[in-house]
Amino acid sequence: LKEMYEGYALLVDPTDTNVLAEKILKVAKDNKLKRKMIENGITLSAKLTQVRMIEHTLGAYEKLLGM
Repeated sequence: LKEMYEGYALLVDPTDTNVLAEKILKVAKDNKLKRKMIENGITLSAKLTQVRMIEHTLGAYEKLLGM
């Protein structure tokens, strides 16, 4: 989901538990980063309407089916 969340979230390899723990601690300790991530989440959620998600899903299926 890098394409969707890049620029809005801290991205980590989900199999690298050490890096995941580091990022969680970083957000927990850094109030400025925490506020920025909250703002990013609000901005992103406004873009992710149900209709938009349906359109993206249909587009992905059409691409897979060569339509």
